[in-house]
Amino acid sequence: AAALFVFSHQKAYYLFASSNEEGKNKKAMFLLLNEFIKNYSENNIILDFEGSMIPGLARFYGGFGAITTNYFTWNFNNLPFYLRLLKK
Repeated sequence: AAALFVFSHQKAYYLFASSNEEGKNKKAMFLLLNEFIKNYSENNIILDFEGSMIPGLARFYGGFGAITTNYFTWNFNNLPFYLRLLKK
């Protein structure tokens, strides 16, 4: 199993992870994340799982104490008026 973490602004972003069949059978990803959390638990770092809409992944992240955070988006259409009409 392998995982990619990127550090920035007092956060560690969990960007990518992968396991082969043996890693999946032995639950290696649980071990990797647990060790990461233990190693950085003394530091003032937030582990950001980057979320998931997939229920199984959300449950996996929740098992490590993850909390749900909602992000809001704002879309602004800067097209000219006549093009905005066509877009609708």
